[in-house]
Parts: sequence; C-alpha cells; structure tokens
Amino acid sequence: DQWSGIEANAEVLSAMGWSKNDYYFMWNWGYINQEIFPIGKIIEFAELNSEKPPQNVSIRFKLEKFKNEVSHYDQAYWLVLIVIAAITLNGRQNWKPALVFSTLTIAVLLAILYWMKLPARIFFPAFTGIIIASQLSAQKNRIFLNRKYNLIIAAVITVLLAAAFLGSKIPQKLHEHSSRVMQANKMFRLHLKALNPGEDQIFVVWGSGFPLELILPLEDKSYLDDFRIFGIGVYNQSPTQQMAILNIAERDPLFAKDPFLALVNNDKYFIALKPWTIPLLRTYLLEHYGINAHLRPYYSSGFFKFYRITSDSVDQSPVD
Repeated sequence: DQWSGIEANAEVLSAMGWSKNDYYFMWNWGYINQEIFPIGKIIEFAELNSEKPPQNVSIRFKLEKFKNEVSHYDQAYWLVLIVIAAITLNGRQNWKPALVFSTLTIAVLLAILYWMKLPARIFFPAFTGIIIASQLSAQKNRIFLNRKYNLIIAAVITVLLAAAFLGSKIPQKLHEHSSRVMQANKMFRLHLKALNPGEDQIFVVWGSGFPLELILPLEDKSYLDDFRIFGIGVYNQSPTQQMAILNIAERDPLFAKDPFLALVNNDKYFIALKPWTIPLLRTYLLEHYGINAHLRPYYSSGFFKFYRITSDSVDQSPVD
C-alpha cells in the first residue's frame, strides 16, 4: 500500500521484469504466482520504487486528503472526547503533562487513522481507550480526591455520553442497519442456492469480488457445505493459502502453479472479481501465457457474479 495510488517508476518496473499491467495486477492482490511475483522481488520492488518516486504530491493535496479522512467521522463523538478530556484535566494541580500527553496521543492516533485507514468500529474504541489511558498516566496523583465530587463527575459524563448517543440517533441507525443486513443475508442465501454449487466445482474469489461480509458470524453455515471457495487477496502466498492450493493441486497440478491459468477452459472452475480487474486478468494471461482469454458470465445476481474463462479455442462469442 505504500505505492498504491501512484504510478510505479518505469525504470524500477523494467529492472523487475514487470509490465505496467503486472504492477496494477499486483496492486489489486493478484500476486499469487510465486514464479512471477516472488516475495523477495515484491519487497525489492517496494524499496526501489520508494527511492525513485514517480511523481511529487503537493503538501496542500496531502493536507486536504488528511482533513477529508478525519472529518467524515461523527462530530458528536469528537465533542464527547473533548468534554471528557476537559473534565479529566479539571482540578489537576499539574495539568500540563496531561495536556501534552493528550496532544501527542491525538496526533499519533490521527496519523494511524490516516495511514492505516482503520474502520470506525476499530478506531473509535482504540481512540477512546488510548487517549484516556494517556491522561491517567500523565501523573501519579488521583484525578479526583473527593468521592462525592467523583460521583457527580461520573454522572455528568454518563449523561453527556447518553445524550450524544441518543442525539445522534445511533440506536435507530443500528436497528435500520441490522434490518438491512438480515434482508441482504436472506437474499444472498437464495442466490447461493440458485447457484447450486457442486462438490467438484471451485469458485475462485479475487479481492472483494464476492460479498463475504454477508456470511454472518453466528448464523448456521450448513448452506455453505457444498460451496468450495478459494480466495485470492492480501494473504496470497501465506501458509494457509498454500495448504488450500495443495489440497486442490492433488487433482489439478496446474492450480498449484497459477490458479488464474488453471481457470482457463475449465468448466468446473469459476471466478468472481471486480469489473476493473477483468482487463488486468486478460492482459496478464496474454502477456505471460499467450492466451487470449474471455470471461463469460456463469451466474449473475445483485450480490455476486461468477464467470467462466475461455480462450479463443472455444467457439463462443465473448461477453465482456
């Protein structure tokens, strides 16, 4: 991700023996072939490309992007944090260390938010816990020595949090979101049943081409018993994925070499992928294997779309 969103340096690509399509293919998590994309080569590429940036991005652009990353969060949440910080610092004889700790913590967490793109469900609890812990560690003295005063402050904080929670209509939003998820899960199950996967079929999912998030964590998974899925993504070339490849390679050695290649002209293999990766896949197969491939819809729904990959040897008109 250090070089995503920018063009790779042409000199570096040439030194690696990769084309521009290979770069975008790798950027979209297609680096599963260990001969074309060995881990050592990927690391070397990242280091060389960072030393020779292809273009300069203005500071103004970076600041604008940073502002947009931060400002989309619920404003009420940030106000509550400010109130908590103010109450925590109130009455301290030595408030400067706490203020410094809070400022540094906020700066670090905003940097983490900007660079790691943490989702709200992870960032909010982490932000709250770390900022309060940093204030408590700023000095050894108790925040409040008077128990009655402690109870009053605790009550005030609770009321403020409850007001922010209810004022932002979070319960209503959560209920609506839950209803939408359950309805989507119901329709997803129906389409998966219509897909009617067989025990000898393999469904390859590249990147975010399949809505895995609709498989809910606490639901009965029996409807997935015959759905054999193989994922291609950020965990490529990991031990877990290698075990999955070896299981399939027992009956198809070509799959172990390159799953993308194994998909071609195989009526038991299907792939789900995002539309913008289709030309990347076709160019990849043409550049590395000389195959003029076509992706033909096998099953399409509002939730997922699986394709069969054929070459020109198959007498069908392309639908891509």
